[in-house]
This record gives sequence, C-alpha cells and structure tokens, in this order.
Amino acid sequence: MKVANSQESRGIKTMNIDEIETLEEESQLLLLEQSKRRAHCQKVVIENVFWAASVGLVPVPLVDVVGISAIQLKMVNEISLEYDFKFSKHQLKAVLASLTSGLTLFTVSSLKLIPGIGSTGAGIGVSALGGAVTYGIGHLFIEHFEQGGTVEDLDIRAARRRLKELTEEGKIVATTKHPSDEITRGVSVPR
Repeated sequence: MKVANSQESRGIKTMNIDEIETLEEESQLLLLEQSKRRAHCQKVVIENVFWAASVGLVPVPLVDVVGISAIQLKMVNEISLEYDFKFSKHQLKAVLASLTSGLTLFTVSSLKLIPGIGSTGAGIGVSALGGAVTYGIGHLFIEHFEQGGTVEDLDIRAARRRLKELTEEGKIVATTKHPSDEITRGVSVPR
C-alpha cells in the first residue's frame, strides 16, 4: 500500500481495472470514429477528383477553371462539415485562391483558344491537372483538420508546399479511368 500512497502523494492517480477497460473502450471507439470520418472524406475527395477531371474537358477556356474551383469549394465544405468546422464561403474562396495561385491551370486552360490540337491537348491537360489539384486540396484539408486546424489558422506558405506534394500524388489518381471505383471496392488511394 505504500506504493499507491506514494504515487498518490506525488499526484499520480491510480486506476482500477474497470477504469482502464472503460478508457480502452473509449479510445477504440474514438479511433473507429476517426477512421470512418477519414474514409468518408477520402471518398468525397475521390468523387470530386472525378468531377473536376470531367469539367476540365469542357472546351470553353476558363469556364473549366471556374467549374473546377466550384467543385473544390463544395468538396472542402463537405470535408469541413465532417470535422464540425463552419466558415464563410468568401473566406474559403480567398484561401483556395491563395493556395492555387501560381498553379498553371489558367495557363493550360487558355491554350484551348488554339483551334484543333491546342483545344484537345489543353482539355486533357486541364482535366488531369484539375483532378490532381482537387485531390491535393482535399487531402490537404483532411490533414489540416485532423491536426485540429481550421480554415482561419491555415499557414498558406506551408500549405502550398504540401499542396504541391499532394498534387503529384493526385496526378496518379486523376489519370485513372474510374477513380471512384477504387473507393467503392474498399481499396485505399495512394497516400
């Protein structure tokens, strides 16, 4: 009994077996909930990668970029709701614009003005890049929210660096024939 009294006198609380088992059960439930939330958010990302890649094929320059931006805005909103975060649409638009500035989506889209091969090549390029960037943005926000971050405290510089890495991963996903099939079969997307 001296050990227990000694621990309690130093501020160390002893736990009985029931308390430990309850703590373990709560921990397992929390991990399961986090796992389900992440899986759902990954499914949201993959679905939106498919839609962004599809919109990238729209033959009208810059309309594709506006459509992809709208898809990304919707996707981040869906992800944030899973993590119980709310923000203004204007705030998120500003954050997304800051993150994606410097990416070549506008440049590639403007190549659609060139008749024939420019239009076809640019359509394929915007499709692949739009899907890849959408993947990157989705996973960037999943990571940020899982670390307890919010839209307000996102470090834009660090997020841009991470977005470039995630966009490279996203190129693989965006060029897959049916990216949503991977999720529906329960196969994890590369991380």
